[in-house]
Amino acid sequence: MLLGLVRAMLGPLAPILDWAEAHPNAVALCFAIWGAIWGVGKIQLNRTEKETRALVLELGRNLLAKKPGMSARALYEAVYPDWARSVRKWALFIPHRLELWPVLANPENLKERIGFTPEWVKGVLEDEGLNRRRGKRPAEA
Repeated sequence: MLLGLVRAMLGPLAPILDWAEAHPNAVALCFAIWGAIWGVGKIQLNRTEKETRALVLELGRNLLAKKPGMSARALYEAVYPDWARSVRKWALFIPHRLELWPVLANPENLKERIGFTPEWVKGVLEDEGLNRRRGKRPAEA
């Protein structure tokens, strides 16, 4: 009954199910290739997030040592050019936000996927205790 419903939903594309049933090895190979591409993309996304965090911490320490009251937005704007140049070294492609297909790992796509914003920078620095103003509240974004 369920198969009949799926065939009805597919309409003229229903013969695809017949082909898939006749060629299970080809279907498995397609899913294996897709899974491998997805896995490599996910690894690159995780590495990029880790490297971004390290870059923000390194540059944040240096910038906050020179100018302790620097805001999160100013830190973000100072870090962004170096981050955008480094992105190309860290990843070639990442999974789309729906995680069904790969997309090019450019600064715009990565910025959206990892949420690289002034608030994110502020959170990373606060996690390390770097964005505190001598006992006062953290610098505002």
